Parts: sequence; structure tokens; C-alpha cells
Amino acid sequence: MLTILFEQYVPVVRVMIWAAGEGPLATVVLRSEWDARLAIARIHKRRLDNNWTGRRLELSLGRPSPAPNLDVLRARLRAILLDQKNYTLPLLRLRDAYASRHCCALTTSDIAKVKDTVIIHEGFGRMVQLIDLSPVSSAEMEAAPWKCHIHASMNTGHEDGSRILQPVYIEVAALAKNVQLLLENHGGVLPLLTFVECYEAMFSPLLVDVRHGVALELLLRSVPGLEVKDSPSRHLTWRTDGTDTPPTHSDSSRSSERDRGRTAPALEPILALFERELIDLLRTAPRCSIAFSKLIPAFHHHFGRQCRVADYGFTKLPDLLAALSNAIVVLGSGSSRVITISAAAQSRRWTSDLVKLLKAQPGRVILPLEIPELYQSTFGRPFSTVDYGVCTLAELMQRVTPQAVIVDVDGTLSLPRRTPTPEERMRTVQFAIEAVELLCYTSNLRMEFSRFVPAYHAHFGRQLRVAHYGCVKLVELLELIPEAVTIFVEPNGDRTVKLSSRAARAAMAHRLRAITPVSLTEFSTQYAAQFGAPPLPDMLEVPSLEMLVYAAGGCVQNGVVMGPGAVPSWATTALAACAVLSADRSVARGSTDEYFASAFRRMRLPEPNIRHLAAAGVVETSDRRIRLTSAWRTVWRLAQVLADSYGPMTANDMLAQYTKRYEPVFPCVDLGVNSLEEFLRRYQEVFSESSGVRQWSLCEGVSAARYRDLAPGSRVFESPKVNIWCSPPASALPTPTALLSQEKRRMRLAAHFDAS
Repeated sequence: MLTILFEQYVPVVRVMIWAAGEGPLATVVLRSEWDARLAIARIHKRRLDNNWTGRRLELSLGRPSPAPNLDVLRARLRAILLDQKNYTLPLLRLRDAYASRHCCALTTSDIAKVKDTVIIHEGFGRMVQLIDLSPVSSAEMEAAPWKCHIHASMNTGHEDGSRILQPVYIEVAALAKNVQLLLENHGGVLPLLTFVECYEAMFSPLLVDVRHGVALELLLRSVPGLEVKDSPSRHLTWRTDGTDTPPTHSDSSRSSERDRGRTAPALEPILALFERELIDLLRTAPRCSIAFSKLIPAFHHHFGRQCRVADYGFTKLPDLLAALSNAIVVLGSGSSRVITISAAAQSRRWTSDLVKLLKAQPGRVILPLEIPELYQSTFGRPFSTVDYGVCTLAELMQRVTPQAVIVDVDGTLSLPRRTPTPEERMRTVQFAIEAVELLCYTSNLRMEFSRFVPAYHAHFGRQLRVAHYGCVKLVELLELIPEAVTIFVEPNGDRTVKLSSRAARAAMAHRLRAITPVSLTEFSTQYAAQFGAPPLPDMLEVPSLEMLVYAAGGCVQNGVVMGPGAVPSWATTALAACAVLSADRSVARGSTDEYFASAFRRMRLPEPNIRHLAAAGVVETSDRRIRLTSAWRTVWRLAQVLADSYGPMTANDMLAQYTKRYEPVFPCVDLGVNSLEEFLRRYQEVFSESSGVRQWSLCEGVSAARYRDLAPGSRVFESPKVNIWCSPPASALPTPTALLSQEKRRMRLAAHFDAS
């Protein structure tokens, strides 16, 4: 019957059955270990028919384990109990100490077989008493000692091996250097049970940090060139296979492990799935660790199904986890065992999370100091280096795969980009034009990210294939054209594609001309009737609709919204502000509010509205300073060139005069334009193009103030051009400014030079 049952799944070589005290036993010989694991997965724990009285079939791989050597068992028990007070230990503590020293389980039936050495009696729980007090001879000691006889005391008080699991704060590089010296002094073998005593005997005590520390054994397993062996007792030694630990920058160990196989080939897919599920489960646990005894209940609670070890070709959970040693590691021994993610898997996981973090950022470039805040906003949980098995962020950055993330000299992190071909660059430029055209058909110059591809297909009548532009995902393609569109994340987490500020300003200027003049109170209604929805101020990143009008190049006059170029006085006011801030006697081109207002009034102009000027992009304010933006500085300089001419000028003539008077090269790159004409068309409230002849002039009614611009390299203040031999008397000099504040001193000096 057994032959028929097994041959349903695997070929059988032979079957042998014999009687035993606890029931019949059978040995089934199969072709290979993988056939045996497949048989375990299919028929382990299966209930037999009535001829076998309904017994379950229990399978184990290999030969039945022989009876334990009682002499070895007696010596091990004496070695443990002789170090204890009154030669007594609770049964549970004895089993933990036995497992910590010898990496195998101790059962009650094993203890019952050596009643001449120990006995079990009832006290405060079940206690084990040593009755054979003869010392352990050197001949009975193990080949690899369970504790260091140089530094460890007779009774450490931590027989369960809990000290090797304590969280310590130390870098792996510093720990590796010290451990190598320890191994050299201990003959290449360091028992883990007394590792802390040996370490603190030669070096400073380990810093135990419950919050920022990592389990000591996990740090030891992360040291290259070292390995932890479990036979005959848990100890640290040199790695003999010539590989490093962990393989942080390659998957060679994973591929080699898959090549030699971990279970039957038919079971490999579900074993790989179980490995991923375990990693997902551990990621949700504190410090990515779960107690060994709580793994099965946690798996059941997290995934909603039982974890059956036999489904993967194993009969014991430790054997199953040992097959996943490249991703899962079991720390400690006995009842103190803890399951966590291995150092190699943590390196791959951190690289994957860092790539996701970079892809979530608009420019795909971040600084290491920004990682905690961005990690919280991206993954929804606080960032902690302990979750990745290290103590510091610098160690995490060393584990990043170079092929996945680029680390610059200044520490900036970015994703590698493939160099596009010239044809792909041309396609990307054309796509930027198409993206702007598509978004200009929306009411608020934006669109949901998920609707972009269908809308592109419907509008242009063809599919959007991102591979034609040298990209893999649509996000990568949109990030190549930041001058045209940006990706904005809404508060609810949805992504939105919107026009960039420069492109949106031109589109809004065109829309303002179409619906103005209109009162400010009816502006929203008129806009919605014309374009389908009320306007949103954040289209141009301003707080209100009034500021939106100014940011688009228009203005509000007596409660009426006017389009760009409809009110020449507003353009004249903007140029006057440029003149004040660009004059050689202004205060370092970063004037205070008071000085800017006083200089503005001296030009016989009304009080300036700094909020409107800032919304229009003319000035920028910070720390009570008003500075002229680079774009409007260029606008004012071009206006000066046109004002000094006797008529309209071509773009080439304007460029020649500009480079002659101000700077040798027109700042196209800084202004985000390709040519001078493109820049002039952005500010049609100031510049007017003659139809047909492509000549430019100032708009009708716009005048440029006559102030001389500060030449590059000149000083902020110029000495009064007076004869020093005819200087005024001391009583006519200004008040000494040594005791004045810096603000008043700057204003006093500026007023003095203006008066001169």
C-alpha cells in the first residue's frame, strides 16, 4: 500500500517495514532528496485507511536518528549543573541552557534515561537536581567549547544566550576590527554564549541602546569574512568558503542558492513565495524581528491562513528557515530565538526602498539629511536605521547598490539615467509641446495622472509609447520636461500633472485677454463659463484670485480685471520698481521697505504695492528686503534699450545693444528660453511686436524710467563728485553713524549721497 501511495507522486526504489514499540516503521528509498521533499509535501500527516486503524503517516527525511549517547548526555548535564547554585535548575532553564550550548533539544525522556546523574522533582515548578557531582574531565569536553575558559566566569547568569541578542550601538566596521583581534587571540573560535565577556575584557564595554541599537548577533553576521556555526556548539569563526558576508552589491549568492536548489523543483515557486511573505511579515514587526515561538501565530494573523511546513518539503520549522538562510536568519538559541531579515536581504530591501523614495520626488534627487522626512511622507511610517539592521545612516548609504542609485561627491542621491539618443531628444522636445497643448484644453491647466495617457490618445489619435523617448515609465518621461509640466501630489495622495509656472503664465495671459475686462467679483463666474470650471490660484502658485491676475501679467484697476497690456500704467509702475532697485544709488539691490517706498515716491509715482509686484514676479521679498528678480531685471534692461532707440528694433539689433551695454551673453539658460524673441513674447504687457516686420517696441503708453543700471563689479555707493578742496565744514557733515544700527546707517548713507 505504501508503494502505491508514494508512486502516485514519485518513483519508489524500495520499501522496508518493521515492527517497533510505538507502532510499525517503514523506510522508503527514493531516487533523490528532492523526490523525498516532494513526497513530504504531498502525503505528510495523511490519514491512512481502516486497515491501519486510521493512523496518520508521519514522514521524516533521512534515517531515524540514533539513540543519544548517554555518556555524552551525562557529561553535558554535569557541565551545566555544576556551575549552578545547589546544582539545581528549573527544567525550562535547563533546556534553554542545553540548547544554547549544544544547539540541540533536550527532552524530558532524555533526562529520564540518566537517573543516575540527574533527577526531576517538584518544587517551585519542575526542578532538575544533579546527584552525580563528579567533575567533567577534559576528555569529555567538546571539540569546540561552549564558553571561553580565558575570560568567562564559571556562571555567567545568562545560560539562555540572551546577551548575544542585546541591542548595541556600534558601527559594523568598528566591530569587525575588534572581532578580528579577538579571533586571533582565541585561536579562531569565539563561543557566542560568552562573546560579550570576551569582548569587554579586551575593549570598552558595548553600548546598549534599546532605541537605536541592533542585535549583537545580527551585527556579527554582517561582518565580512566571519560566520556563525552551530555545531558542536554555537561559535564565531573565520569563513572558510572564500566569500564575504553579506553580498551587499550582487545577487550571486541568491543565484547560486537557486542553482543548487533548496527543495524539490516543483516546490521552488511556493518556497520563493513563502520567502517573500516572511519578509513582508517581518517588515511590519518592530525592528523587523519576531520571536521564534510567535512566528506561526503571526503568519496566521497576517495572511489569514495556516503555515504548514510540510507544504514546502520540510517537517520542521528550523529546517525550513535554514533553507531560507539567504533572506531569513534565526538569532539566538532555545526559547530566546528571534527571526529577522538577513543583512544581505536588508541591503537589497534598502536599495529598493531608496529607489522608490527617489522616484516619488519630482527631480529624483535628494540629500541624505532629507531622507527621514521624505521617508515618512512616502511610506507612511517613521524612518529608523534599526529596521535595516544597522545603527547609522552612513552605513546604510554604504550598502546602496551603485548600479541602482548614484551617490555624488557632495552626498546627493539620484537615480541613474540612460543617455538619450539625438532622435529621442527631438521626440522629447516635441512631446513637451504636445503636453502643454493637451493641458491647455483643461479648465485649470491640470489633469489626473491616470487620465493623461487616455487623454493623449483621444486628443492626438495615437498611442503614447514612452519607450520611444528612452523611458520606461510615464513618470520618467514627464520628469524630462520640467520646463513644461510638473507632477503634483494632492493631499489625498493622488498625483496630478499640471503645467509648470512659466508655461501656465503664458496660458493664463491668453485666457485673461479672452475674458477681460470683467469685474473682480464676476471674474470667477466668467472664467467658469468660458473654460468650464472656476480658476484656482495655485495654477500660478499664488494665494488669491487677485494675485492670480497679477501673476498672469494683468492687473486689477478700480475693481475691474484687465488683461496683459491693457493698462500701460501698470507696466510703467513695474518698470519704475525695476529702475529703483537697479539704480546705482539704491541699497545693494536689496532695499528695505522704507527706502524702496521713498525712492519710488521721488519718481512722482503713487505708493507701490509690494504684494502686487511680488505676485507679478517683479520683486521678491525676504527678511524685510526687496530684491529685483533676474527676469524683470532683463525686462528693464531691454526696455532701456528700446527707450534709447528712435523707433522699433529687430531682435538681433536689441541683442547687439544688450550685449554691448550690459553683459556679453544673453542669459537664455537662466531665463528658461531658447531665444530673445521667446522672452519678449512672455512679457507682452511691456513689449509689442509689429505685425509682419518682426520688429519690437514698447507698448503704447509704457515708459521706462531713466535710471542708470549698476555696472557689473561697481561699488554700491559712489563718492560724491565734488572738489575735495572745497569740502563742507564739519558742521555740515552727517551725524556719526558708528552708534547707529545697520538699518539706519544704510538709510543715512543713501540719503546723504542722494542729497549730494
